[in-house]
Amino acid sequence: MFLTRPGLLGARCDGGGVGALRHTAATLGYLHTGHPRAVQEFLGHAEPRMTSRYAHVVDMAKRNPALFIPVKVD
Repeated sequence: MFLTRPGLLGARCDGGGVGALRHTAATLGYLHTGHPRAVQEFLGHAEPRMTSRYAHVVDMAKRNPALFIPVKVD
């Protein structure tokens, strides 16, 4: 696995580690495809339940009341 290469195991980036990047990739994947099965396969999850948390994040964001306020920002 690529994370066992020197310098990558436990690597951190601004705002989080490799897990944060994985979470972001999964969330964006679900946002743009709408296919939880595709995200599940991408992440290698055996159980759909593990992948469902990414769908939950996207669904919550889409229901954000701030998105429905008709304000134009110049």
